[in-house]
Amino acid sequence: MRTRGSSRGLGTSGGESGEDSRRAPSGAGAVSALLSSASIEISPLDDTAAGKAVARLKPGSDVYIAALPRANYRQIASTAAALRRLGLAPVPHIAARGLASRAELSEFL
Repeated sequence: MRTRGSSRGLGTSGGESGEDSRRAPSGAGAVSALLSSASIEISPLDDTAAGKAVARLKPGSDVYIAALPRANYRQIASTAAALRRLGLAPVPHIAARGLASRAELSEFL
């Protein structure tokens, strides 16, 4: 799992000795630290996903919306609108492969 703002995992610094002078936090503190910077992604095909997300996240949290091959841009936009109404910050993935024209992109935006 990658956390926002980090391209390296916890644990090693890449030194030759294989040991790291920095110790990764352990236990509940480690889980809390990891989750505080983790992101969440939901499916636009799940009509209940927005409600489930709002029950578990702080208001204003970013929620990424996957661009799935079976989902059309109207479903993605509808999911984004539902998340916004619930007080979350939707981040829709706009897959160019799924749009047939500039007009369709304009309609989506």
